[in-house]
Amino acid sequence: MSRRVVIAALGVLASAVMPSMSQAQFSKLKKAATSAAASAAGVPTSPPRYVENLDLTSTQLAQVNTGLAAEIAAAPQAVKDAEAQQKNSEKAKEQYEKARADYEQRRDKYNACRDKLTQEAAPQREALEKKAGAAGESAEIGESEEARMEAQAKAAQAAAERMAAGKGTPADQQTLDNFQKTMAGFTSRGTNAMAANQEVEAFDNALVAKIEKTCGAKPVEPTAPGSAANTAAEAIQKAGATASGMTLATWIVTREKAIGYAQSNTQVKAGKIPEAEADAINSALGVTRERVVAMQKAGVPM
Repeated sequence: MSRRVVIAALGVLASAVMPSMSQAQFSKLKKAATSAAASAAGVPTSPPRYVENLDLTSTQLAQVNTGLAAEIAAAPQAVKDAEAQQKNSEKAKEQYEKARADYEQRRDKYNACRDKLTQEAAPQREALEKKAGAAGESAEIGESEEARMEAQAKAAQAAAERMAAGKGTPADQQTLDNFQKTMAGFTSRGTNAMAANQEVEAFDNALVAKIEKTCGAKPVEPTAPGSAANTAAEAIQKAGATASGMTLATWIVTREKAIGYAQSNTQVKAGKIPEAEADAINSALGVTRERVVAMQKAGVPM
């Protein structure tokens, strides 16, 4: 509604419906309506706030205005996309909840089956573990045994050298036979320990196969869906930043400054800065006010 239409409507209302309204009351109401109409049109309703300079240049303000125009243009599609993403997110969450409930039911059933078979196999496995442990301890070499083996190995080496030189004696041959017997016993102990461990491993593998055959494959936990993508406001801000040529972080700060200056009716006086730059800044702030009004009318997130 235009300013003239608003004022005319108030005049008719005052004369036809509220004849008892005082002139002062009417003037106050008329002033408020005029201010509202002006604000809706992007016209400043507060007195100018004059400053000698801003921390934004006319070039930066022009970038902001370009970015705001891009935000207005991007808003309808961004809102549409955000709504679609939200619906998809809700659908994915609903599907996940169903899959999760089904998984938990199958997991509990599987765990109960697995635990039953594991408990039934526990006595036999414990016996095999005990056997493997004993075999492992038997295969270990203590310090005293290691010392005897080292001494026996040296004696066997000397005997072998004499035998190779044709100077061996029956005692040397006995030394070699004794060393070979000792090494054969050590090797046998190691072989027994390895066989006992392999027996435990084979039992475990057989138990795993039995569990899979009896209980089925272990249920796989479903992956929770991620959160919805960017909100409409985030997508709109990115469009503004891209159009302005600024990084997103710089755009957010610069945008807020420019809107604040525009809405507070800040004006720059020439003096510390050239008159041409002051005029360019003031003109750009006027455009910013218009952009803000357009955004408000279009419902663009501020």
